[in-house]
Amino acid sequence: MEFAVLGPLRVRSDDGAPEPRVGAQHGLLAVLLTSPNVAISDDRLIDELWGGDPPASARHLLQVYASELRGLLGRLPDGPRIVRDRNGYALRVQPNELDAERFETAVVRTRELQEVDPEAADGILAEAMRLWRGAPFTGVRHPSPAVRTQAEYLERLHLEGLEIWIEARLQLGRHRELVSELSALVAEHPYDEALHAQLMLALYRCGRQAEALETARALESRLRDDLAVEASAQVRDLYRRILLQVPELMLEPPEPPSNLPGRLTTFVGRSRELQEVIELVEASRLATLTGPGGVGKTRLAVEAAQRLRPRFPGGVWWIDLASVTDPGLVADEAARVLGLTVMPGQEVVAAVARAFGRRRALVLVDNCEHVATAAAELAAAVVGGTAGPYVLATSRTPLRVEGEHLWTVPPLSLPADGAQPAELVEFDAVRLFVERGRAVDPSFALDAGTAPAVL
Repeated sequence: MEFAVLGPLRVRSDDGAPEPRVGAQHGLLAVLLTSPNVAISDDRLIDELWGGDPPASARHLLQVYASELRGLLGRLPDGPRIVRDRNGYALRVQPNELDAERFETAVVRTRELQEVDPEAADGILAEAMRLWRGAPFTGVRHPSPAVRTQAEYLERLHLEGLEIWIEARLQLGRHRELVSELSALVAEHPYDEALHAQLMLALYRCGRQAEALETARALESRLRDDLAVEASAQVRDLYRRILLQVPELMLEPPEPPSNLPGRLTTFVGRSRELQEVIELVEASRLATLTGPGGVGKTRLAVEAAQRLRPRFPGGVWWIDLASVTDPGLVADEAARVLGLTVMPGQEVVAAVARAFGRRRALVLVDNCEHVATAAAELAAAVVGGTAGPYVLATSRTPLRVEGEHLWTVPPLSLPADGAQPAELVEFDAVRLFVERGRAVDPSFALDAGTAPAVL
């Protein structure tokens, strides 16, 4: 069962049980959800539901509402959802059933993560923000003091989570995408100095220094005229550093980690194919480049991964299985590449999948055909664990994993018989031949004498 209070109050159950009626049932459920698994006394519940002027039958009505809720919410394996003891009524909520608790856990986890691992903080809060559907406890007709207090707390927590999330994305160099979001938040929270400071920094990093300074001046004027207070020292110091164009403000995002092989030779041709593979990877969590041996699967995959690297802050990892002859060692090779130490008794495939977690990373699993079953198991575990990592594989045969998208690598373009030397250089296969020939013999040239042999 799921209890959702971050927006309209609602209850979802696997068995399709009806929602509590808007009114008294709704109000009681809302109060119980402010303190899940904690007994609330009759006197306090009556005060929350009816204030200082309860009806004479308030205790009886409370019993009726609680009984109706108990019937609607059903039972847990060890007893009913609504329980009563000498301390009062309590609503039993299991771990992860209440969206507000999951949201609070995410914000608490990222308070420290934002400094040491902004990428992880970004992933956790991106998922948490999807829980937020609007003002908490919407739809409760006459929210009690406890419900109003909890709603105000959750609104503050939401704003704190937004500020942590924005800070993490600023550290990751994503200032351009944040400007419009921050502008809307500043308009919604005109006195929030932390949001104004983040907008100032994002604007400055986008080359909009004048707008960043004007944001600070507008905030200072608003605080002084409306609240009779001065802007904080942090805002004033940021204004000064932006004015002086302090170099440290222009943070460049860290280079995503990678073990891709260096380019020892140029990448010839295949511009259309390269773009198609890049689009394929971005559109699907698991893509496999297939084709016969020597057609250029690895070279194309590595080039695509190199160009995709800025879009995968969690890194781009190349796992080459060409020398792995034992299928049982495929996962061990992946663990070696990642630098993992797997404890005895642990499943290596599961450990590799956990290592990526929610990180937006790209895993290039190369030369899979001779250990295809084990490679397929590894790929499925990596993409199936969370919504973060992507897999690009190369194999002469499909991996046959659910969700796999296949792309057949064509041979380089070839000239027709009888083509003239001047025409040959327009074809990728010839250009590759000439470049590699000149690497061996700098005097090599494509002319009337060599053209027939090249062709």
